[in-house]
Amino acid sequence: MPIFHYQDIALFYEIFGKGDPLLLIHGFMGTGTSEFPALLPRLAEKYQVIAADLRGYGQSPPKPRRYGIDFYQQDAKDLAALLEHLNLSNVMVMGYSDGGEVALWLPLLTPDRIRGVITWGATGHFSPIIKPAILGMSNLYWRTPQVDALHGAEHIPTMTKHWVHSMLKIIDAGGDITYSQAAQITCPVLMCNGTLDDLNPVANATAMVDALPNGQLMVYDKIGHAIHQEAPEQFWRDTQTFIQSI
Repeated sequence: MPIFHYQDIALFYEIFGKGDPLLLIHGFMGTGTSEFPALLPRLAEKYQVIAADLRGYGQSPPKPRRYGIDFYQQDAKDLAALLEHLNLSNVMVMGYSDGGEVALWLPLLTPDRIRGVITWGATGHFSPIIKPAILGMSNLYWRTPQVDALHGAEHIPTMTKHWVHSMLKIIDAGGDITYSQAAQITCPVLMCNGTLDDLNPVANATAMVDALPNGQLMVYDKIGHAIHQEAPEQFWRDTQTFIQSI
């Protein structure tokens, strides 16, 4: 079982397939493999996929995780160190939801290793309009048998409470994640957003793409947060076209 020991954590990760390296980053309450049951095997047919459990999730401690106002940057620092440990360069990064916000940090922290970034369900900054959706996460309506089967699922209520608190603090502080530094993200970036994504309004994604030197926006009509599950074939075509273009 591969474990990367870094500072105060032990980061669990797995590697699938062969080819150019691709870092796949999960979202809130997911793991490196659980959120991508159909996408991960498909990617592994073409790429060397690195899938890690972010700190506090899956098989990575600590449990329960606490979230600071800078937790996206903290997760990106963990993954940047993992890429250095694995001596990987020319890495394509794909990040979903919280993992998308983490993905946007990586070309800022380790630009020489990153070939390009694909995000979905992420916008680089948050606005007060999403507060009701953030607070709604406290109801745990999103829990599924698959989530409850994950290692450490007993900590979900505590971690959700802390996540919601940190997200509200981020919004009250202005909502900036990477938006203010977008001009420094020089690698190609594809941002995918659904029109029904309450957590990530298309207007926010548009503003982020406009601020990026080399950004593209793909809007999915009548699709919500989990684009890779709701529109898998279109998402696959769009992301593969983007990767091939760079």
